[in-house]
Amino acid sequence: MGSSVFLPEKCIHPMWLVPPHTDPSALEGLEWFPAVRDTQPLAKYGAVFDYKWIGWKTSDNERFHVMAMLFWDGLIVATAFHDPTCECAKCRP
Repeated sequence: MGSSVFLPEKCIHPMWLVPPHTDPSALEGLEWFPAVRDTQPLAKYGAVFDYKWIGWKTSDNERFHVMAMLFWDGLIVATAFHDPTCECAKCRP
């Protein structure tokens, strides 16, 4: 179910890539990563592509969508982006 809402350019956030055979412990430094990692997989073909995502609220009351993807059972991609419907102090006009 889509929302037809596009992310504004100012909402772009970094993406972390962990190549195969590399220690993914660097992702543990992301406050939200353990919560995403510990959710149930959402894809049907885990050895080829798997993903997990949750909504995350920061201590400053900002809402984010956080996601981790696994490609070919080895490449990990993690990303977070500000929820375009957030009403935090930074988002209110």
